[in-house]
Amino acid sequence: MTEEALQDFLKNHSMFRGLNPDQVALVASRASLAYYGNRHRVFTCGALADKFYIIQKGTVGVEIPAIAGAPLTIQTVGDGSVLGWSC
Repeated sequence: MTEEALQDFLKNHSMFRGLNPDQVALVASRASLAYYGNRHRVFTCGALADKFYIIQKGTVGVEIPAIAGAPLTIQTVGDGSVLGWSC
């Protein structure tokens, strides 16, 4: 994705609507694209919360550790969703 395409994506996203072009450019200058495969762990509980993600395509499960057994999925987010508000 080009810098221009990234800026277009951001300025049309509800989280960034209302920002002026310089502000969008600043956010875009700090952004990066990442591609993850199925079952990839994007971040874990207790890790440094210094990033957030906008899901362009696909879904991401938000899980919490279970007392026993596999983690519990508490939310699933998809296209256009923001993930990582704690940053």
